Amino acid sequence: MTDSSRRVRPHPVRAVEKGNGRNVTGPRRRDLRMFVGMTHTDHPGPTVTRRRALQLAGAAAGVLGAGVVGLPLAATAWAGPALTAPATGFGLFEDLQYLTGTALTDRLDEFVRLGVGWARFQMIWANVQRYSPGSFDWGPVDALVAALVARNIRPLAVLDTSPPWASRAPGCAEDTCAPTDPAQFAAFAKTAAARYTGRVAAWEIWNEQNTDSFFRPGPDVAGYTALLRAVYPAIKGADPNATVLSGGVAPAATRVDGATISPTDFLQGIYDHGGAGFFDAVGWHPYCYPAAPGTDPGTAWNQMSTSAVNARAIMAAHGDGAKQIWATEFGAHTDPAGAGYLTEAQQSDHLVRGINLWRSYSWAGPMVLYQLRDRGTDTSDRENFFGLQRADGTEKPAYQAVASAIRPTAAPAPEIHGAIAEHYYNTPGLAALFGPTTTTERITPDTVGRYNHFDGGDGGSIYWTPSTGAWSVHGAIRGHWASLGWEAGPTGYPLTDERTTPDGVGRYNHFTGGDGASIYWTPTTGAQLVHGAIRDRWASMGWELSSLGYPVSDEYAVPGGRRSNFQHGSLTYRFSDGAVLLG
Repeated sequence: MTDSSRRVRPHPVRAVEKGNGRNVTGPRRRDLRMFVGMTHTDHPGPTVTRRRALQLAGAAAGVLGAGVVGLPLAATAWAGPALTAPATGFGLFEDLQYLTGTALTDRLDEFVRLGVGWARFQMIWANVQRYSPGSFDWGPVDALVAALVARNIRPLAVLDTSPPWASRAPGCAEDTCAPTDPAQFAAFAKTAAARYTGRVAAWEIWNEQNTDSFFRPGPDVAGYTALLRAVYPAIKGADPNATVLSGGVAPAATRVDGATISPTDFLQGIYDHGGAGFFDAVGWHPYCYPAAPGTDPGTAWNQMSTSAVNARAIMAAHGDGAKQIWATEFGAHTDPAGAGYLTEAQQSDHLVRGINLWRSYSWAGPMVLYQLRDRGTDTSDRENFFGLQRADGTEKPAYQAVASAIRPTAAPAPEIHGAIAEHYYNTPGLAALFGPTTTTERITPDTVGRYNHFDGGDGGSIYWTPSTGAWSVHGAIRGHWASLGWEAGPTGYPLTDERTTPDGVGRYNHFTGGDGASIYWTPTTGAQLVHGAIRDRWASMGWELSSLGYPVSDEYAVPGGRRSNFQHGSLTYRFSDGAVLLG
């Protein structure tokens, strides 16, 4: 998708509008970081004018650090209340860190009335530790976290920016400059995580780092991955129960001038630079307006799971198929003068459709909407019009619609029916093994199949497609299938129930993918995938009864080919001539 369906950015930038190839110049989303460095006042935050915000930011350097220089690096752990109630899966993003007093409490009470369970805000390094490695000002963050936790709203804190004293790229003087010394950033993250252990539930590492608006002087996958690799163990060492997200990526194209990198290219780049294992979930900003969620393959929404190149497939290819994607920003604006404009009624339909679709995805984490209230009434800046409320606090149609859509309700009893029900009831022993269903029949993300999950069988599922029929998968084999990306991974859909091998030792399922795929399990080897030409050669030798025995690894890359290891040898597929060599 293009900037024409995105939020306004802080400075003019060249873009190509999707569908017509026309070069356009226009303002991109106002940089919320224009407040970086300003002191906390009782202003109402999102309704502050651009000019006033810049005046406040300019004055901040002489005010923010008063009385805080010289506080110890190992700041005392905050002793505020802990979360005591589970949160809903939906939240709001606003720059709450700049609200104090009644402006803050009134806004958070609005969050409660709407029914959200999460609040995303920025924990800005350049504000908390502005003057030196030994200076801290935690007071405003303490007050915000305490106010959120007291309302049983889970904080999602975005760690970003760099203070003037930190290592930055030469000539980069803005607080949105990326730190060039990951250890400095990790030290701040560790101190923050230790301070808010049990209070801040999740940490997001930067925001829209795939754009030059937020990762100065420009997006750098290798540099960002280095931050992840430093920050993840630092946070986990301080709070092992915290969830660490990669930063939410913005909808963008990969541009030849390097100003933006597409979300999927950026995610692939994280893996290419060794980022696997250094985040618990992927942050994503699936803005897609004016297109309805799920309808346009060129939008960031579809790029999560259904576009030709998509995040779920990338994650599965790197063993992260079981991890979630969190939508850390989603919304649509109602500025009649802004590109991608929706009427207030259309905004309501857009958000509710997105919420309902999000609930249907098995891989989806929390969704954070942007934002509660319009920032102003100036139609020259569409950033002013993303709210569920107008600037004067009156409700748009989206307010009540979203409140109803996210509100927890008593769920109807899950049902099974059709071919899945027939397989469940007619396969001997399956109903007793699987127990009751935990889901009503769902549609797979590719829209081809249907499935139900069940309570028993160490985790059991039945999947159906028109071409395969209905088959069950459970236990360790299902767990490995899930880690590979379910049906979107290299295995495809199941073609058999779990079966016992002829020697009575192992268990297996066959699948549709990879020119034939199977997952085999034994108590000593665990569950391993074998597929394609290597599987064909192994089958011709007699499967597990052959001299090779059972697989002990998934297929993996070697110079000039692919290899699978077995108990008593290996099979290597050679790219040059398609031969499969016994080793």
